[in-house]
Amino acid sequence: MFKKCCSVHGETLLRIASICFLAAFFSTFGYPIDDWTQITVDENRTSGWELSFGSDAADLDEDGDLDILTGKYLYINPGGTMEGSWQKRSLGKDGVLFVDANSDGMYDIIAEEYPYIYLFVANDRSGGNFSPIAIADNFLATEHTNCCGAHGQGHRKAMLFATDAGLPQILLSHGAVAYGNSKITALEIPASVNDTWPQHTIADPATDEEIGIGDIDGDGAQAVDRRNLRTASGAYVVKVKAGGETLVKRFDINK
Repeated sequence: MFKKCCSVHGETLLRIASICFLAAFFSTFGYPIDDWTQITVDENRTSGWELSFGSDAADLDEDGDLDILTGKYLYINPGGTMEGSWQKRSLGKDGVLFVDANSDGMYDIIAEEYPYIYLFVANDRSGGNFSPIAIADNFLATEHTNCCGAHGQGHRKAMLFATDAGLPQILLSHGAVAYGNSKITALEIPASVNDTWPQHTIADPATDEEIGIGDIDGDGAQAVDRRNLRTASGAYVVKVKAGGETLVKRFDINK
């Protein structure tokens, strides 16, 4: 089995933000720790505004290799051993997630520049031709807005509740604990991406860190409209009813 992992360097050392792909062959008898190869994709992400907490991977150009989205850049996989030159393409906004929002078989991009959220609609399968549209204009500033770009730390796709379009919700953390206004909001993908994207407050207040998704109590394995959402800090668990409006459970698991 060939496994790939992506990591972004620079969250603690703000002057170092190289992106690395780690590759390993796992034997059928275990998971060796000495067969990993680090491949540097970009050594030149040195400015604070280029850093981002968002990263995702998808085969944009349909060549069988995963391409990388992180911050304001896309990186096109050279294939093979991945040690060739990765094409670097600028978005101009902080890209955080890939999603096929208009169900045309091509990957679109969710990007942030708070208070705005954008959808970069793919025009072809080249991985370099997108048309950005604003899908929200009311997301709250985070503690990173002034230092490293206007973006948040938590980003996830999840089917918390069923919709007519049959597409996942886009979960984003915004605001800040330090400001007393941190929350998690789910954007519902409409039937047409040019229509209004309904917003659902999933947790308020909430951590302004990463978001985790899972069916924690095992009651929704067969249903798309009953899933659990957990903040990565482990502070709260919330559960959402169909339609996204009703908070069924919210409790502090640290108590």
